[in-house]
Amino acid sequence: QRTTVESEHTGFFYSDFTSGDYVKKGLKLGYITDLFGNYISDVFSPVDGVILYKIFNPPVEKGTGLFNIGHIN
Repeated sequence: QRTTVESEHTGFFYSDFTSGDYVKKGLKLGYITDLFGNYISDVFSPVDGVILYKIFNPPVEKGTGLFNIGHIN
């Protein structure tokens, strides 16, 4: 099973995580800022799993898939 983590805001997405990284539910994966670098929100993992892919383009719109996480049972 897989889960796509989508952006809840339009802005610029930043994260140090990459494909192959293991994550836990509730772990902060990154954050979103506005055009001027002002903080908007954090992005958290909704599940325990491994990152299958991460978006590499910092500008994002609301609903953009940021990560795809494969579940670990």
